[in-house]
Amino acid sequence: MAKPVGQESIERGAVRSILSAAVVLLGLLGAVAPAYAQAARLDIGAVSRNLIPPRMLIGDWLTIIRIDDRPQPVRLRIHTIEPGQTAGKLIYASPKRCTVDLEYGGPNGDEHIFYIVPFTNCFRYGKADYIALVAAEPVSGASSDLTRQAENYRKMSRNQEASAGTSDASSGRKAPLEAPKIEIMQYVVNLGGERVELGLLTRQ
Repeated sequence: MAKPVGQESIERGAVRSILSAAVVLLGLLGAVAPAYAQAARLDIGAVSRNLIPPRMLIGDWLTIIRIDDRPQPVRLRIHTIEPGQTAGKLIYASPKRCTVDLEYGGPNGDEHIFYIVPFTNCFRYGKADYIALVAAEPVSGASSDLTRQAENYRKMSRNQEASAGTSDASSGRKAPLEAPKIEIMQYVVNLGGERVELGLLTRQ
């Protein structure tokens, strides 16, 4: 049986009121509910004893791996180590002939993480894929080296600039002792959570 026009209008109004109240209530609950995000933490002093001091990574490195049972020269060039900045390149000679630009992510345990800058044709990769540099043999003094670097950075004046052509001798300061170097390390290509390639690099 058809409902009277007035009763139907009242029921529609009641439904609208209930829906409006529900929308307002959901909005209030959304405002009150805490916003969840990825947990971020600063972990100072938890440096692995076998982590290579960052300054020792800088240089020109070479290895020869085998792909499809053929030799493949791979060269690594690191020119700077600054988190979030382009740090260097991984260069494949023939037969692959391609280059991977690397951005330094920072230390992670005993590895240095380098993210892959987009638009390489060397291999398929995702945003979270990376190349790690790892010590091939025990490294002494890594923790103290990193602590000293952090302390020097904190003490550095923000408007400090390098004076071109000014030597330590002319300024009366002693020239710093040459830092020790490592001559061998390992690189590992991590794609999709798996290690798909590794090589033993030697300094050139």
